[in-house]
Order: sequence, then structure tokens, then C-alpha cells
Amino acid sequence: MKVLLFSQILYHGAWRRNYNVLQTMKKANKKIEYVLLIESSNINLVSDADKAISSLAESYDVRLLRLPQLLQRFTPSHYVYLAKLSKVLGDMARRERVDLIYVPHELDWWILAAKNASKGTLPWTTLFQAVPLFVCVLEPSPQGPLSTMIGTPALAYKSLKVIRGLYRYSRLRLLVTALRETLSLSVSKSAALTMRAFYPWLKIRTLMPGNGVDLGYISSIQPSPARFDAIYFTSELLPQKGFLDLPIIWKSVVQRIPDAKLLIVGKTHEPYLGQFRELLQKFGLEKAVVLYDLLPHDKLISLVKSSKVMVYPSKFDTFPLVILESLASGVPVVAYNIPPVRLNYATGNVIKCPMDDIECMAANVSAILSDGNLRRNLSKEAVKYAARFSWENVAREEAEAYSKVLDFWSSK
Repeated sequence: MKVLLFSQILYHGAWRRNYNVLQTMKKANKKIEYVLLIESSNINLVSDADKAISSLAESYDVRLLRLPQLLQRFTPSHYVYLAKLSKVLGDMARRERVDLIYVPHELDWWILAAKNASKGTLPWTTLFQAVPLFVCVLEPSPQGPLSTMIGTPALAYKSLKVIRGLYRYSRLRLLVTALRETLSLSVSKSAALTMRAFYPWLKIRTLMPGNGVDLGYISSIQPSPARFDAIYFTSELLPQKGFLDLPIIWKSVVQRIPDAKLLIVGKTHEPYLGQFRELLQKFGLEKAVVLYDLLPHDKLISLVKSSKVMVYPSKFDTFPLVILESLASGVPVVAYNIPPVRLNYATGNVIKCPMDDIECMAANVSAILSDGNLRRNLSKEAVKYAARFSWENVAREEAEAYSKVLDFWSSK
């Protein structure tokens, strides 16, 4: 089977997932052949990106596509460029005689480009690594997708959120019309359930497992000599990722454990960084919280392994890979009990607290820090649990999903 895969290099879990599946597929299913079209506008911002591309090129046909700068942030101009991207995908698919066009992202205009490139005859599909356009849904509104969209954490911190919500809803309508044509894929039960709550006729196959971790790679990394009591890490430090909850949680932790130190790793954004620093100053936490920018992945895992607990008050996820990497590092996690966490991590090594329950988060973090036996038991069980999510299992599941998509198109 020959697959044209259109992906994007960016510092986030989606790129890391795609890269690991591609690297592992060589062993998991030798019948899958890829032609890779990689959107490379942000390649300079991702550590070891050139090395990753070279590694993929050893096994697959890799082409790079750089989008215009005006497309770096989403505007209606994306739809002007849509015809050009559709032609690139369509011409490449027919020239290479691929069996399937695959976009392992939920970006709506990329999905529309795959649909247009298909011309209704060549099979195509997409993979939801987040809920398209909603980004995160905590509780679907009975009033429907528009009301839910306006109330999502993705828009909660934005100005003109009603207008933004209407704009996203108009895009969503175009997207779901396109999705009628194919069998879609999802990395998480939560994404599929949310989409079907509004559009029950959507055909979605959830990959089980949808995400993975390389235990061998993680076990080869030594803990950093820099020790921290707790760590929080993600690609971007945003309020909907719990960034502004962290000082409030940590204030309560240091009331119990005065010398406790928290490390935060991720890309910062104004004005959220200013608000964060104000909270640190207000609570007197300047020496209790350390902030690092994005790090190479091996250095990040080294710091995770030198920490005792991962605190993760995110309100914005689908299948948080950072939780899986923490568990594989032997580090238990305390998180909000949002659907993506509850449905994907049915284990006591991820301690779940009601949304916005700061005291529950702080109490459980403090309990783990204070009880060495509890921490050691959770650590052992965490690694055992993470072993279920190998990249080999993910790649085999993805290969099976490709076959199901082709079967769907054959039966139309």
C-alpha cells in the first residue's frame, strides 16, 4: 500500500507522534510505503529537525513544502491558498500512483485540500489529534456546537470570542461536510465522542492505542543532576493548558512543604507570561518556581526523570503525550479529570482531580512528595502501565486503519 502523507514539522506532540509512527512502521508493516510531503515553515524552530528529516529520507521519499509567511497564523487567506495546496497534493498523488492520501492532522483547510485532491475517487482520510476547531471541549452544550465552541477554553482568553466562535463555526460546517465522504481516524476516544455528540453520522475509527512511547529510549536517559520536586512541561505555556493555575496550586503546596520547587518547561507567550510573573510575585514564589524555555527532548526527559511528580492542570488536550512520557519515566501524574485524561489514562498512577479544584491538586502533589513509599510504588506501576503504549502497537494499529479506510472507499 502506498500512502501520500502530508504532515507538519512543529514543536508539539502531533509531529513527534507522526515521526515515531513513520520510524516504527518500517518494522511493524513492511507493506506500507510512504511518500512524505512535509510542511517545513517552522523547521528552524524544532531541535534536530534536519536530523529527523534525514532519518526519514533513509526509508521514504521525502519532499519539503514551505507555506507562505502569511499563512503562519490562520486567516481567511488560507482558503485562497487552498486550491494551490489541493493541486500539489492531487498532482503528487497521481504521479506517484498512491493508494491513499493521508493528513494526520485536524487542520480544516488541509483536510479540505485532501478532499479536493481526491476528486471523489482517490481514497483520503485524516487523523484527529485534537477536536477540530473546538481544540478542547469539556462539556458539550445542549444548545449545539456553536454554543459549545464559544465556551471552549480555546476562546476563553481571547477578545471578541463570539465573533471568533462564529468564524470557527463557519469553518466547522465546511469541514464536517467534507468528512461525510470518508472514514476518519482519531487518536483518542474523547475526540471521537465529542465529534459524534454533534454529528452522529460521522464515521470515525479510534486507534487503540492512539499514542505511544519508546521505553528503551527513555530508560537510556540518565536523570539530570538538577533536582526538582515537581515538573510541568508542554509545548506552549497557555492558560488553557493550566499555566496560570500553576502558581495557585504551588502556593498551596509550599504552605505544606516550604522548600518545594517546581520546574516549568515550554514556550511562553505574552501577555500570559506577565500574568504568570505577577502571580509568582503576589504569592512570594519567585524562588520556588523555575521557568525553562523549550528544550531538546533528551534534556527534557532527563529533567522529568529527576522530578518526583508531574503536575498537569490542563483543560486543553486530546491524548496528552506528556503524561505518557512522565509515566514511562517513572513519574506519577496529578491532573484535572478532563475527558482526554479520564478516557485515555485509566490508571491510579494518574491521580485525577475535579476541574479547577486547586486544593485537590495541591493535596495530592504534597502527598506524593511527602511519602517515599507511595512515590516508589506509583513509580514502578507507572512504568508498567506505560509499557502498554509501544510505538510498535501504534504503528500496527495505524496500518490496520489504512486498510479499513480503503475497505470503506471500496464499499461506497
